[in-house]
Amino acid sequence: MRTPASVYKHPIQPMLVVFPIGLWILFPACDLIRMAALMLASIEVGPLARSQMLIACEGRE
Repeated sequence: MRTPASVYKHPIQPMLVVFPIGLWILFPACDLIRMAALMLASIEVGPLARSQMLIACEGRE
């Protein structure tokens, strides 16, 4: 099939269709990874942040 939009006699359209499909799968996967990382970070950092806040506020009265 001959089209004006081609790279080395290969049509561009099939190459461009792959990007939205790949990104459609990648974005939810990245969202799940981010949510899992935030849940782990809040579990580990929460008590540390509270203890640092108490230490910082202890001297102020």
